[in-house]
Amino acid sequence: MATRLGPIPLPVPDVFGLFAAALVAFGSTRPWARVWGVGFSTDDIEVTYVNGMDGGSADAQATLVMGVIACIMILWRLIRPRSSGIVLGAAILVLAVAGLVGMLNWFDSGSTATFGAWRIPGDQCAEYFQCGYQAGWGLIVVTFAGFAGAGALTYQLWYDQLR
Repeated sequence: MATRLGPIPLPVPDVFGLFAAALVAFGSTRPWARVWGVGFSTDDIEVTYVNGMDGGSADAQATLVMGVIACIMILWRLIRPRSSGIVLGAAILVLAVAGLVGMLNWFDSGSTATFGAWRIPGDQCAEYFQCGYQAGWGLIVVTFAGFAGAGALTYQLWYDQLR
């Protein structure tokens, strides 16, 4: 299952993995938390988004680096079709870890928005009648892209090496 770009064969799972790795890097810089609150005096809902890179979140920086590293490894594999399965295995591992980091932050989105150097102060909800936290779309993209890319590359590894 491959397409061709001139003399270079482009396996579809590798191209999908490259796209997923780029989405992991992109999602790392987008909103990771959504904080909303309803004020005491008005019924207006205020919404604040906290980007992954605001203030230097270690998790967002790590997933950004993982996405870039996975892109480089997959590009290396696409340029050099005879590359070792180790490169593909390392890309799978990097994308799976990025997905795991995203999943752990997603499940803990309340504390993600509340604690840490880049995050909303813990007393933010004291200003509101009602307040809540949700995972931002960037965090969701990192999670799904990491696992989807790892899955596609796992299929490619099985197809190339283990079949």
